[in-house]
Amino acid sequence: MMAHNRPNGQIMILGLLLFLMLNGVTYAEVPLRSYVGLEATAGPKVLVGASAAGFSAGPLAVFGNPAVLAFARRPTVLLGYQVTLESEERTRVVFDRFENSLGEAAFADNAAAHGAFGPVAAVFQFNSLGVGVGIGQSRDFSYTYVREQRDDFYVKIGEERIEQEGAIYAANVGVGAVLGRRAALGVRVGYQLGNRCLRLRKFLGADTTLHCESGSPKGFTGGMGT
Repeated sequence: MMAHNRPNGQIMILGLLLFLMLNGVTYAEVPLRSYVGLEATAGPKVLVGASAAGFSAGPLAVFGNPAVLAFARRPTVLLGYQVTLESEERTRVVFDRFENSLGEAAFADNAAAHGAFGPVAAVFQFNSLGVGVGIGQSRDFSYTYVREQRDDFYVKIGEERIEQEGAIYAANVGVGAVLGRRAALGVRVGYQLGNRCLRLRKFLGADTTLHCESGSPKGFTGGMGT
């Protein structure tokens, strides 16, 4: 079974990257994959379930290849919860006074966990048609970074903190039709909307720097599959 569909949110992400290039905005402190949002993988990955009579389409196909919906054997409703675990270590090369490399030393080590309800999806069978509906998180912007600055006596003199939050949610409707014993054609349409807020703060004595930016991406998406 081969899918011919466009990943959710691809147009919006390409637009975001183009906006950054045109405006010359770069943030070395934020990994690119977190800046544009971590793409949810639960939807497109788990599409069918095995059974003694063969396979039955799962409701998550509404986020992936809609043609799979045509093979739904029974009405199914799914309620999920997504958990993302992140671990990040930043290092730099240390040199002695003769400029000889002594290796790498970690200057920041962060770990975080993020959770979100969803996806919520359902699939129903109408004769040779399978209809699916679903809503779920398609991209997660959650990111946290903290770095303490200390003097030669290991006394804390400042702190750098990056906090990003928000997500993009997709609401999809898909229809799959059986064309033969092992062939099907499907189409899906959806609407995505969400928000993103990024705060960069640096405290170093009396010197305090704060930068904030936010946005509300939204738009229609669609795709086909066989």
